[in-house]
Amino acid sequence: MLLFDVNVLINAHQPNTRDFDRYRAWFQTVVDGPAQFGMSELVCCSFVRIVTTIQIYSVPAPIDWAVGIVKDLLAQENCHRIRPGTRHFEIFADLCVRTPVRGKDVTDAYLAALAIESGCQWVTDDRGFGRFPGLRWRQPLD
Repeated sequence: MLLFDVNVLINAHQPNTRDFDRYRAWFQTVVDGPAQFGMSELVCCSFVRIVTTIQIYSVPAPIDWAVGIVKDLLAQENCHRIRPGTRHFEIFADLCVRTPVRGKDVTDAYLAALAIESGCQWVTDDRGFGRFPGLRWRQPLD
C-alpha cells in the first residue's frame, strides 16, 4: 500500500507547483484506482497548514478548500488511515538514533517509522528519506 508524504499532496493540488499536471494525473490514477492507499493524519494536517500559509504562498489556499481536499481523500473507499501502533515509538526512536536526525528531520523519522510499522511504501519527493534503514520508498513520478 502506498502512503503519501505532504509534498506529494501539495504537488498534486497546487497548480503553481513544478510538474503539476503530471503529479495531478498520477495522484488521481492512484486515488481513483482499485488499489488501497494510506493517509497519515499528520500529513493531512501538514497539507492544510502549508497550503494556507501566507509566508509560503502569496495567495494562500482558502481553509475550506484545503480541509475539503483532505476530507475527500479520507472518504475514498480505498483509503486507509495509517496511525501509529504499539511498535511505532520503538521504530521511531531507533531511526532517530541510528540515522541520526535533528530538528525538523525528526518528523521525517516519525513518518518513516509510520510507513515501516504499517508495511506501506512511502511516496515522497524528498530523497532524504533514503537515509532511513528499513524504509521502502519511491518518488511518485519514477
